[in-house]
Amino acid sequence: MPQGCNIFKYCKMEASERKAMADKLWAENSLAKFADQEKTVACLPLVELTMTAFVEGEEEIVVGDILTCKLSVKYLNFAKGEKSGYVHSKYYPYLKRDSWYLIITDDKFEGLAAVEKINITEDTFEKEFKERIHRPGEISFTAVLTNDSYKGLDQFSKVKV
Repeated sequence: MPQGCNIFKYCKMEASERKAMADKLWAENSLAKFADQEKTVACLPLVELTMTAFVEGEEEIVVGDILTCKLSVKYLNFAKGEKSGYVHSKYYPYLKRDSWYLIITDDKFEGLAAVEKINITEDTFEKEFKERIHRPGEISFTAVLTNDSYKGLDQFSKVKV
């Protein structure tokens, strides 16, 4: 993978784009190295996080309303019923499965609305939380979905109302 390239963005590229990069990086035995890389990409737990916020039955949001935030996590490379396998590392002394952690905070990362370990057992995971609006003005939430075993696969989603 090229220096400065995000792992998630790299894995989301078309295989032909990754192949072109591999040909430039690996002069010798690039086909075998690329094939190994593609096996790894196929096994990584790649997810997409989306978040929406709304007040049910209302077009205008005012102080006192109950704001509903919906989060959706979807596996991008696993079929229904599949899930990620064990984490692979030559320095890991035991079998371990990866875990996802969801952090919901304000847009300045100053206050926490939620911190939770989530268990994604299907190809999609949905969570809903509600909060009463206590002040006028713009309200911003940031959701961070982070994996405890794979660096570079973290997802962020922001919503403003």
